[in-house]
Amino acid sequence: MSERSAIEIYNDIAKVTDGRRFTQAYFALSEEEKAAFAKNYFADLTKAVVYELETQGFCPLMDELIELGKDVPVIVYAVFLELSAYYQTNAAGDIRNTEYVPYLPKRFFWEDRNLFTGIVRGKETALPVAKNIRKWGRSAHLSAVKAQKEADPSQKAEEIIESASNGAQTIIAEAKKQADVIISEARASAEEELEKARTEAGVLIARAEEEARARADACAETVARKLVKKHIAAEQAAFRTECNEEIEALNIKYRNSVASAEINHDEMCEKTNEYQRTFVNSIDGMVAELSAMKAGFYEHLHKWQVDLYPKDVRPIAERFLELYKLIKVDGIINEQILFCEVGESEKIPLESAENALPVSSAEKTIQGLNKLNKNLNTFLHRYEASLSSLGLYAYYPKAGEIFDDIWHICDENDDCEGKPVAACVAPGIAKKAFDAEEDDVIIPAIVTVAE
Repeated sequence: MSERSAIEIYNDIAKVTDGRRFTQAYFALSEEEKAAFAKNYFADLTKAVVYELETQGFCPLMDELIELGKDVPVIVYAVFLELSAYYQTNAAGDIRNTEYVPYLPKRFFWEDRNLFTGIVRGKETALPVAKNIRKWGRSAHLSAVKAQKEADPSQKAEEIIESASNGAQTIIAEAKKQADVIISEARASAEEELEKARTEAGVLIARAEEEARARADACAETVARKLVKKHIAAEQAAFRTECNEEIEALNIKYRNSVASAEINHDEMCEKTNEYQRTFVNSIDGMVAELSAMKAGFYEHLHKWQVDLYPKDVRPIAERFLELYKLIKVDGIINEQILFCEVGESEKIPLESAENALPVSSAEKTIQGLNKLNKNLNTFLHRYEASLSSLGLYAYYPKAGEIFDDIWHICDENDDCEGKPVAACVAPGIAKKAFDAEEDDVIIPAIVTVAE
């Protein structure tokens, strides 16, 4: 895996997205070298995005493109389509022997420069695909984290939720088990009482029969039967009442046990849901805070990088330009005026000749001015050489160069975009950049453009 991040790889061609020229080195490549460059860029950016999403859970490049709604080059959009297919099929494509860039709706050869100079609209086309990629990448990251939950303390909340759920299920099962035991005991007790009642009824019947026999001589057969019937009916009624009361008590006890189990189940479900809501809200809050901190950090860092050097070296650069204008521009004007005056003095009428300078005196003056001009030019060149110790240098646009609004300024015409430079009025000052492809412009050069 390359040590470069996805956003560093993307910045290799970032200047394409704002309509400016691509690096001259790319256009100097042969067709085969351009194809190899495009394939390497496609593969490196794809691997970097997958690596950051699945190991960190986020990708700064994807977040920046989605949050700012940026347009992207065609090859970056092709990377998005490759990642979309990868997360849906879980298989990476093989581009080694392909002639065309995969998944694009329009056919592009790998050596086609429009892969880098062509733009795909972000909000309408690229961003919906990028959002799905970020969602799938985060899901893959969460799956990987879940696989290591025994070594990761952050999984304790999930274990608590799972334990609470298992506890609730255990309580419900135990309640059902106790209820079954109570029902079985009730049935056994009812059968025992019924058998006991039958035994006692048999004893009473036998006793009644004996009593009937004892009184058989004195009472009529019908009286004996009535007596037996009376005792049996009374005992049966008492037994039935007692059994009904015991069964009702057992039913009440059973219903209370089931109701208690349901209450415990509802309480455990409520607690579990509460833990889950708290856990999810905490994670969402942390993600939102981290996103805000990241955006603020990127903004502060970018502003610091842009503002640091111009504030330190701009006054020195301005003094160089003032000296340049004094020597080069104002000197030319003064020279024209001087020679005009000298030419006119030669044409002074004879009657005013006594007020004119002698020719020899004018020549000495011109020689002195030329010597002064030479010394000032020497000082100017030494001043320009001294700028290099601060990392600065003066640049002089050449006639025929295409006007660039970063490197050039034109005071005569507001519409200079795309026109060739006619002449350099005053040079520009730039600072050498050691960590970027292009240098930083401190003061743009003043030029005129051809109509």
